[in-house]
Amino acid sequence: MMKIIRPGIMISLILVLSVTSVSAASKHGQAKLTGRFSFPVDPLVTGDADDADALRDTIVDFWQDYLRMDTPEYLNHFTPDAIRLSGRAGARQAGHAAIKAGLPAEWEAFERPQNRIAEQMTVERAEFHMAGKVATAIYWLAVEGGSLWEYTDQGLVFQAFVKQDERWLVAHHTDTWSLDYDVEAQQPGAGATVDFDFAYPVNDLARAVTFYTPLLGTPEVVTSKRAVFNLKGGRFILDTSTWGGRARVRKNLPNGYAMLLVADAESTAERIAQVSEIDAPQKTGADTYYAGMDADENLFVIWEKDFDTDTDAVSTVSGFPSGTPSADAAQKVMRAWLAMDGETLKAMYTSKGTWFDDTRLKHRGQERGARIAPALQKVYWPRYDHGERGMTAHLEARNVHTRVFGSQFIVSYDMRLTGQGPHPFRDSAWVTQVFNQKNQVVHTFIVDNNRSTAPVLELDYTGYPVQDMSAARRFYAKTLRFGEGYADESYYGFWSNHAVFGLYEADPEEDNLPQPRQANGYMSFWVRSAKETYAYLKQQGRNFPVIPAINDKQGIDAQPGYTQVVTTDSEGSLIIFTEYSGRPR
Repeated sequence: MMKIIRPGIMISLILVLSVTSVSAASKHGQAKLTGRFSFPVDPLVTGDADDADALRDTIVDFWQDYLRMDTPEYLNHFTPDAIRLSGRAGARQAGHAAIKAGLPAEWEAFERPQNRIAEQMTVERAEFHMAGKVATAIYWLAVEGGSLWEYTDQGLVFQAFVKQDERWLVAHHTDTWSLDYDVEAQQPGAGATVDFDFAYPVNDLARAVTFYTPLLGTPEVVTSKRAVFNLKGGRFILDTSTWGGRARVRKNLPNGYAMLLVADAESTAERIAQVSEIDAPQKTGADTYYAGMDADENLFVIWEKDFDTDTDAVSTVSGFPSGTPSADAAQKVMRAWLAMDGETLKAMYTSKGTWFDDTRLKHRGQERGARIAPALQKVYWPRYDHGERGMTAHLEARNVHTRVFGSQFIVSYDMRLTGQGPHPFRDSAWVTQVFNQKNQVVHTFIVDNNRSTAPVLELDYTGYPVQDMSAARRFYAKTLRFGEGYADESYYGFWSNHAVFGLYEADPEEDNLPQPRQANGYMSFWVRSAKETYAYLKQQGRNFPVIPAINDKQGIDAQPGYTQVVTTDSEGSLIIFTEYSGRPR
């Protein structure tokens, strides 16, 4: 059996990912779960409450049919022209045919004992607004799932219903997942966060980009020294920097390193200096970097990004149709958001209007009414490059759809946000906005849609080789303030925003790892198909090394619940690709 972790890995995050925690259920003796949806709480109802019980029953039936994978009955819950923007589908779906076409691949991602999705979903809180033959529902779901791969998650669902022939039908659906963590710990200026990008050294950047692009998709950014790939919000970096010769390519060995994203690099460096080695600060533009060594002399880099720029550039917006009052109102809202104009947003919102945005942070709550602008100013806007006139970014709206919904209007579209400041980026999201007859905002939902269509789905987990696990854990848990993680066989992982940061036991004599004062880390990518990835690697003439602490079989290796390939990239650095069976993607 391969020794590489089954790190109880997460699906996409606690602070992240598709789920908040994952482990091998067979290892922990969990009984197999079968699909079940429960709605034990009373919703907060505004408007005509007479039909609230029927709406709740409809929602229960809707998810029960989903968990049973009953395609005809599930489709029967939607109006013929319904729009479904689901994080689980990863695609805009308009109408029954599009929804139906996407369901097999969506359901295939889950374990399905007894021909039901292995999830138990429970509504934790809910709000209904009833107005005659239309209604909206917002509700939070707690999820326990898995049969072999056990996980927990939390989701938020927004649905708009119309009543036809005494049945409530879904006219608009949007959902998002991976929301179960404390957003306060992720705010700039708060305690140290577990957030990182992961970098690999390269000798020939163009060659490395050519090798990785068919696997990861088109890079988000390419400069003369660095290429950055955005994998569902997690960044993988190819870098020509050697950090004083400590990040260099050694054939058939892991050569990667974490770039730990911190709010205050100086104070973090001061803590590190008390127990380990840390370099003098380096500046690139306004950003601050420190290179340091952990307890086993593995290289890592701490990185403080300065998003406050001197630019007076104006953010721009395109793609909204002109002459449609609701689309005009949606454009005005997003112009104010880009301009960081809290006063305009406040004036455009109803007193109980809500704002939800999971593009820069996953979080458990919606901001409401007068709290929206302060929350954006405190939590979100500081995470974008910005100047005196707002964000340095361009927003493009695509597939703009407007519909009359009783006395309200629903506007939905695909948002492409392109950062044009010192930290360029490309982000994708779905936006749903509800307006009243006065074109005031009732709800805004911005849902991350940085989905990959490439073979690699996202960053999975990392591994730093250590000789003394206890000492290594203390360094990362206490000195770097990662907090507590989870233990697996010869592995210890810390949850982060987009991948597990992990430590694994290695023997320098047997494994040639860790090598002192070097970058010794690896990245495992989560892939759709290990077999197809392996075929590409073979075609590229890549090596398939064996390192006892990491693997004991060359090439493709199938194990219960996962299939894995340990290989090398175009430069010769060791990388890992992992496919999971029955793990939601």
